[in-house]
Amino acid sequence: MKIPILIILTLATTSYSSTDNNHVFSPCTDTTVQKSDGFTFGIAFSSRNASFLNSNNSTVQLSPCDKRLSLSSLGAQLAVFRPKVDEISLLTINNTNFQPGTPNIWRWAVRFDGVLNSRVGVLEMKCNDLGVFGIRL
Repeated sequence: MKIPILIILTLATTSYSSTDNNHVFSPCTDTTVQKSDGFTFGIAFSSRNASFLNSNNSTVQLSPCDKRLSLSSLGAQLAVFRPKVDEISLLTINNTNFQPGTPNIWRWAVRFDGVLNSRVGVLEMKCNDLGVFGIRL
């Protein structure tokens, strides 16, 4: 009688759990992901020209991970997110020191992740005077 109970308890304790096998937490590091893994990406908020190789040449856009950019000296801010693969996540930004409504500074945002297979995309960003904004990735 004790054996079936032990088997049931063992099965109950080894129930299915979603584990995160991706141990890369930097948006500037390449990795592979699978279902139930978390993946890290960043959004850089800055002026429009901050992500280009030089501000006069708007044809070569670089990833915020590129060391040739000096986003911090240009007043850019970074938000990093880690949602899970195949799950819908609500992404929020701590707005204590974040003011996306500042003219010409925060109305430009770039999504990025990885270096070797870097993916950079300009975001569609809507902002009102109260600092409430929405981003479409």
